[in-house]
Amino acid sequence: MTIATARVSLEEDIVRILSKRDPDAAVVDIPGTTTGAGDTSSVVDTALGRGTIRSGRFAGRMIKLTSGSATGEVSAVTDAGLAAGGDVTVSPVYSAAPGSGVTYIMFPLGLTSDTVTDALARVLRATEGPHLWAPSLIADGSLDAADLTQWAAVSTPSTREFVTAAATNIFGERTLHLIADAADEGATSNTLNVDPSESLLVAVHIQVNVGTCNVILRRITATAADLRTVAVIGEAFAEVRFTETPTSGTEQVALRFLSSAASDDFFISPHIIMQSDRRRTYLAPSWLISESQIIDLLRLPAGASAQDDDSFIPLGSVMRAQMGLGVLRSDRDLNPLRLEFRNRSGDPLYLRCMRPFAELSSDSGTTPCDRQYLTHKAVSLILRDRDDGEWRRWASSAAKRARTLRYGGRDLLSEQPMTTV
Repeated sequence: MTIATARVSLEEDIVRILSKRDPDAAVVDIPGTTTGAGDTSSVVDTALGRGTIRSGRFAGRMIKLTSGSATGEVSAVTDAGLAAGGDVTVSPVYSAAPGSGVTYIMFPLGLTSDTVTDALARVLRATEGPHLWAPSLIADGSLDAADLTQWAAVSTPSTREFVTAAATNIFGERTLHLIADAADEGATSNTLNVDPSESLLVAVHIQVNVGTCNVILRRITATAADLRTVAVIGEAFAEVRFTETPTSGTEQVALRFLSSAASDDFFISPHIIMQSDRRRTYLAPSWLISESQIIDLLRLPAGASAQDDDSFIPLGSVMRAQMGLGVLRSDRDLNPLRLEFRNRSGDPLYLRCMRPFAELSSDSGTTPCDRQYLTHKAVSLILRDRDDGEWRRWASSAAKRARTLRYGGRDLLSEQPMTTV
């Protein structure tokens, strides 16, 4: 199971390491917790007043509040700002008094929160982790966009939402959760263009909490009609898989997930796959910017048959696909990278590739990037920017961790400057 780490926790890890280089900041707990009410211009923590009081002890050091009404705000300790009882005066003022029981980070002298978050962003931008992605004719078959407009409601389901619980997920970062209050309610993909002579492979993972989920390939053009319906009733995850050739005159289809009765409750997990036996073009996601990120083309044979027709126990053995994958790249295009293949294997095709980690936009934002690697790499960047020779030790530690995790990307495995001989 992936362990996601919040940006504020990564900041704390980095400050713990770098505070050891500042004798005064080294004795401060990370994170600290206020013990008194204080006001907008002070932070009160009796732990800061331990030992002999020297009023200028923490002068110039940044204090970032990580909980309370002013969470995320940063100020600095004033000259002679430490008073008895651990009452520290800061400037500028916070928007609200910290109060008691508020957590905070005190940064070592010369280090700011912006410096730390910038280093984390630089590491995440340059780091790629192993990823499995399935090309699909269906828009947002990976659910990466987390955009419900891509999965419009059919009738009026009582619940149509994305959830991120691991127990309701096979692949990807979220699942589509639907609860009906009547029959024939749920969600539909956007329509897609097809040729009546092509055979379409549909594969999707379904978990039914209550009742039934009907997976429906529906003809949109000509006379609207259901081309294929698979009913799933088991509570364990099942992979629905079938092939269907659209009827004559069909130009557009959509994939629907509908209830059979009120209170039907089910989850749809990525990837929601529709692939053709004709050579078709599949748009690459925005993070896939180069063919060099693609490692292999895989096919996933069906597992053992489940209790429902056209459904199987998920995650059979993975096999390398013996077929050609075309890559069309034109960086100035609106869709700069396109993939071309025909799938006549009867199994859904996946790309094994390297995907960059997303940057963190807030302190509460989380990343699946390894905590130790990310912390040590960020420390190395901060020290290198300051021409501190210790950066090499932290870079070496990060590189070893990256190799263990099979991470890739720029400036990860070699941190030694080039030497001309």
